[in-house]
Amino acid sequence: MQEFEKLNRAEQELIHDLHALRPEEAAVMVLLQSRLPK
Repeated sequence: MQEFEKLNRAEQELIHDLHALRPEEAAVMVLLQSRLPK
């Protein structure tokens, strides 16, 4: 849970939005996010 606290607000909101998506949409979003520079 500590990792989650390190995330900035925008990332937290993105993760929150993922829960509202269908599983396949969430998978695409996670894939796209994983390609973003950290």
